[in-house]
Amino acid sequence: MRRVSARPTVAVVGGGVAGAATAIALARTAAAPDVVLLDRSGTFARGVAYGTDSETHLLNVTAGRMSLFADDPEHFLRWARGRLATGVAADAFLPRKLYGDYVAETLTAASVRDDRRVIRTVSAAAIDVEPGVPAVVRCADGARIAATHVVLALGNDAPADPPLEHDASFYASPRYTTNPWGRDALASIAADDAVLLIGSGLTMYDVVLMLRARGHRGAIHVVSRRGLLPSAHAPVPSAVPPGPAPEDWLTVAPKLSALLRAVRRACAQAEDWRSVVDSLRSVTGTLWQRLDARERERFLTRVRPFWDAHRHRAPIEVDRRIATLLAAGTVRRHTARLRRWGEDANGVTAVLDRGTIRIDRVVNCTGPSTDVHRSTDPLVRSLLRRGLVVRDAHGLGVETAADGALVDVAGRTSSSLFTLGTWRRPAHWESVAVPELRAQAVALACRLTRERPGPAAMRDPRELTHRAQEALRARPPREEDRTADDGR
Repeated sequence: MRRVSARPTVAVVGGGVAGAATAIALARTAAAPDVVLLDRSGTFARGVAYGTDSETHLLNVTAGRMSLFADDPEHFLRWARGRLATGVAADAFLPRKLYGDYVAETLTAASVRDDRRVIRTVSAAAIDVEPGVPAVVRCADGARIAATHVVLALGNDAPADPPLEHDASFYASPRYTTNPWGRDALASIAADDAVLLIGSGLTMYDVVLMLRARGHRGAIHVVSRRGLLPSAHAPVPSAVPPGPAPEDWLTVAPKLSALLRAVRRACAQAEDWRSVVDSLRSVTGTLWQRLDARERERFLTRVRPFWDAHRHRAPIEVDRRIATLLAAGTVRRHTARLRRWGEDANGVTAVLDRGTIRIDRVVNCTGPSTDVHRSTDPLVRSLLRRGLVVRDAHGLGVETAADGALVDVAGRTSSSLFTLGTWRRPAHWESVAVPELRAQAVALACRLTRERPGPAAMRDPRELTHRAQEALRARPPREEDRTADDGR
């Protein structure tokens, strides 16, 4: 095993948007360290959300709010306008795969600076981290990467199987799909199969649209305990008047009941309830931190489904398509609790507390699991065995310090292991959207380099991509490049 170079090295594990944003932020600091970005799939900068190939999967945030850089809020909008032949409005909902292209191109643009490759991408599955000075990331192929710091940007885990009263053996059946985002997860569903989707959130919307785009014409049943569907964005999001000032929310008593009363009162007075929910965005983390453990638990068990349905909204175009399918009866919604499964040679019977449904296939659309104790990821299991990560009390992620450093089973704050995104939900509640990810990435870059980000080493991403490629072709690969590229 060799160090990648004599410079400080940061290993970022997870090549989705959180990992890419971290690598880019590190590359933009005044004294950029060497960054090794690892991803098991090798599809860097996309992750689950933006790795889709479907044009029907749209961003659920407008283009004008999806920049990777808080100090350049129109960065993505300019990029999209340069990429697409047609004009792009700031309040347009663009395809998610296009956003994946944007993040990938921006990552490539940031990878070379001052004729030096700053970010090296390695296609490898990390399976363990050995703490120390340096820390060592072990990969499934035997590679070992030494790093001054390790950032775990693992993104969303696969959905957990819904609990049952009795035998859960059906979850091993080929008729059941536990993760709709897995490779070819829906490929075996025939055009006329009757399908049951568990969960009625945005993942369900995505799966319905994927099935229909693939030519599926069979009945689709949707079951969830409350039957709530995501709300829709306004037809013209930019026309929604502003809601209360964010600082006004901080005057509300740190009790869930007081917050709920304040939200209901504000919605009653607002022209559009969406403005009230949106006004909470910048202070949601602060309000969450002010709630004690009991109040947080009350929110998660009683309020969360309603918050999610209003906070995580669907583009109006997507909402109308789903509404049309529901009105036609080709998608049928069931408000019920799942009790058990019955499977025979001809299909599956879903036994609910309000009747039964006969189907051919079942797809889990409950969304990602956040409980690390239920993860099957070898890296997560290794970190748990070593006591390097600790599940939080509510199963939202792991315990961390304010700067994202991991806290171990002895309560010690790591000086070399950090995380961002999903795993920091216990501290911030909302920690997965681009605004939160880019802020955490910049803060981590400052923390790990002890510097403020310098003048953006980011000009127009296409220009920098060209310059980066020219710089790399102009010189032979150095030994340290070979070391990183082969994962050692």
